[in-house]
Amino acid sequence: CIIEETKKLREEIDELQALVYKDTLTKCFNRKWFEDKYLDADKTNFSKDGVLVFVDLNRLKRINDDYGHIVGDKVIRYLGSKLQKIASSVVRFGGDEFLLFFEKNESHQEEKMLEAYNFFKKTKFKAENNEFKATFAYGLSEFKKGDALNAVLDDADKKMYKFKEGNRE
Repeated sequence: CIIEETKKLREEIDELQALVYKDTLTKCFNRKWFEDKYLDADKTNFSKDGVLVFVDLNRLKRINDDYGHIVGDKVIRYLGSKLQKIASSVVRFGGDEFLLFFEKNESHQEEKMLEAYNFFKKTKFKAENNEFKATFAYGLSEFKKGDALNAVLDDADKKMYKFKEGNRE
């Protein structure tokens, strides 16, 4: 009886954690999870070493304007699911922005991101009788325990914009 009750309580705790830590649209982690897992108590510096990847979906406003927000949400959801296949720690950071985290000892982050980028840009999305493509841009930034969150985000953001400029579709 006690084992069964403990099992039920564990399941309830898991469900509550999913509500607290998961983005409802994409099922990726949310900012709260990111802050609790990667930042210090002040939420300003990293609490461990790793690699952050800043991902931004290109031209979401145009997709929303041309095909509607439901289609835009589907593209965001699809991107989130593809990113979760290459990294276990994927955070929906904003509307069409994601953060991926790799442990410092993980290798081939750049190759994994380029492979995901190339796959995604070949994908055809359908909205009624229309087909369209979508792309994303990304920037990687290594961080160490104690590094300022804002500095790491700024570095990854600048690299993402550089990638975006070099890969205009």
